[in-house]
Amino acid sequence: MPDTPHAAQAATPSNKQAGTQQAAGDAAPARPPLSGHVRGKTLDFSWDSGPTAGKTQRHVFHRDGTVEWSSVGESAGRAASGGTPPDKPEYAAIDVGDDVCLVSYRSSNGYTLTVALDFATGLSTAIASNSDTWMPVGGRFREVS
Repeated sequence: MPDTPHAAQAATPSNKQAGTQQAAGDAAPARPPLSGHVRGKTLDFSWDSGPTAGKTQRHVFHRDGTVEWSSVGESAGRAASGGTPPDKPEYAAIDVGDDVCLVSYRSSNGYTLTVALDFATGLSTAIASNSDTWMPVGGRFREVS
C-alpha cells in the first residue's frame, strides 16, 4: 500500500468498521452503518408537526439494510392506490448517543427522511426534504416488533 495520508487513513480499523472510508481498489462500495436500535425492527412514527401531522407511518427496517414504510391502515409496503410494489431504499442508522439513533433514507420519489430517534423518551425529530422543499417534522415513535 502506498505511504500516503489517504491510504493510511483508509486502512485504519475504525474507519473500516464505521463504513465511512473505502480503501483504494476495494471492489464494492461501503455499506451504510446499521444500528442495532433499528436493524431488523418495525417502528411506528406518529407525527405531531409538519405536513404529516396526525399521521402514523410504519417503518420496517430490514436486516439487509433496506426499509419499507406505509401509512398505518394500509397493507405493509404498499401504496394506498394501485397496490404498487413497495419502495425499499437502503437506509443508514447511526448511533449518536447511548439512546439516540440517526436514521436516513432516500425514497424513489426523491424525498429524503433524516430522523433522530431518542429511545429513552420515544421522541423523534426529523427533516423531510427533496430538491425543492425542506420540512422539519416531529413526533413520537414506538417499537412494534
